[in-house]
Amino acid sequence: MRRLRIRNAALVAAMARVGFNNLHLAQASGITPGSVSAIINQRRDPTADTARAIAEVLNAKPGDLWPDLRFEEVRRQKRGRATR
Repeated sequence: MRRLRIRNAALVAAMARVGFNNLHLAQASGITPGSVSAIINQRRDPTADTARAIAEVLNAKPGDLWPDLRFEEVRRQKRGRATR
């Protein structure tokens, strides 16, 4: 049985708006093409730093590309003020 791939549609659309493919996004954001593929195909979530780097090169906000991830919470945890 084949696994259905669920893609991050917001990320794919943002990439299309700026004319990026996976390799362009990897090079511009400083991550590997394999990581880009895994993030697009939702096999893994980006770290807060990676999400910010990707969003910046795509002229987007991390929350627009990953609305289900809680980047503000991650920032607070890094500063030592973990929230629940």
